[in-house]
Amino acid sequence: MNNIDIRGLVLGYIVASLGSIVFSMAVIFISIIIFGLGEPGVFSNGELIFTFLSSMPIALWAGYIIARISKFNQMFNALVFAVISLMFFIFSDNERPIWYIISSAIVFIPLVWLGADLYLKKANKPLKQDF
Repeated sequence: MNNIDIRGLVLGYIVASLGSIVFSMAVIFISIIIFGLGEPGVFSNGELIFTFLSSMPIALWAGYIIARISKFNQMFNALVFAVISLMFFIFSDNERPIWYIISSAIVFIPLVWLGADLYLKKANKPLKQDF
């Protein structure tokens, strides 16, 4: 429990969720323009692929933000967030096809890790000094 920054996880979750909501609203708007309004809860494969691809920046954003807000063990905190989020995703809704759930599960944790890694590389980058 000493490795987890609870404040970083909670604040990171809130900030990442706000950014995800804004991004998701834009994606939904674009999806309606491309695919039109269909039956509620019924998704075509095209809509699921579009949703899958558009969720990738959200996972990157979440990893980046949680690593940025966490005071210590940034990568570990981002991965804890990814595992908890993945469990909620897998067990929350059974209306999606199995290929969508499996592919999202395979891609989500590495994308969150990559987002945290991007922040850590940026944070640890040496500053240029002009002489």
